[in-house]
Amino acid sequence: MTGGLVLWARAATGAILLTSVISKIRSRAAVRDFLDWLRSLPLGARTPIVAAGMVAAETTALGLLVPSGTAGLGLALSAVIVWVYGVATARLSSAGIRVPCRCFGTAGRPLGSVHIVRNGLIGLIATAAAVLVVMGQGPMPPVIVRVSSILLGVATGLLIIRFEDVLAIAGKLGIADRSGSASAGPAEAGTDGLPAVASRLADVSATTTDGASFCADDLTGATLLGFFMSDCPPCKEVLPAFAAYARTFPGGRDRVFAVVIIISTTDEPPESLSDVAQVIVEPLAGPICRALDVHDYPAVCVLNGRDVIFSAFDLDPLTAGLPRS
Repeated sequence: MTGGLVLWARAATGAILLTSVISKIRSRAAVRDFLDWLRSLPLGARTPIVAAGMVAAETTALGLLVPSGTAGLGLALSAVIVWVYGVATARLSSAGIRVPCRCFGTAGRPLGSVHIVRNGLIGLIATAAAVLVVMGQGPMPPVIVRVSSILLGVATGLLIIRFEDVLAIAGKLGIADRSGSASAGPAEAGTDGLPAVASRLADVSATTTDGASFCADDLTGATLLGFFMSDCPPCKEVLPAFAAYARTFPGGRDRVFAVVIIISTTDEPPESLSDVAQVIVEPLAGPICRALDVHDYPAVCVLNGRDVIFSAFDLDPLTAGLPRS
């Protein structure tokens, strides 16, 4: 029994580490994106050392996981890596650093409790399996058990990697939502990552990709704003609904703005947005995001003048019939 559990844990941890290493070094562009992400953290001159250390540690742990004789060391090293990532994530999040988490590949959601929970889950799996190896795994299980354990472990690892997507699907099913509540409705005061209803847009101005001006002082009536991050799976899911709703918004394209947060220098705003919205490109924690206190993506807001009258992580409440003015 314990032998099958250890195989499952090795396969799950190995799938996570393999995906992580590949996502970081699969191409020059991937390496550049990985380094750009690390440069957005307060690492300074240590960035190249941290990058090399992360890849080396993950690769070493992955190599140790494969042979049965070194599996215990591989699980122990994997646990150390994940717990270090978890502690770093918690410290960065508590310091207000809102960058996407790329510990184990690409992700759209900024560092936060979701990633702390995910890393804790991986750490528990690796730690428990390492303890089982030390205690002794007993006789080798039958071939069918071994194969099943490995396949189930790989599937588990892939699900953990896509933890954000799993939560997004759960939210659509009404099980959980992006803010941790029971449904993804309009934001109440204090909802993490979204501006509270009745809050106000601070003084801010920007220029759209068309060269037009966006100025808080010039806003009158209803204005629709969408916030999307490049390389963000949940954002890509919301884009079609946002475009469809924008086409019906009173005032049309002149009253619809899409703020696209670009993480990598190679990223571009989705072309589909420019047909229905005026597009504004910002870096992470850019001026409009700060002016509305948006730091989780995707986000959709409706303003009346400068007052927030609606905000949510998707379009469901709006398309269900919420008044737009």
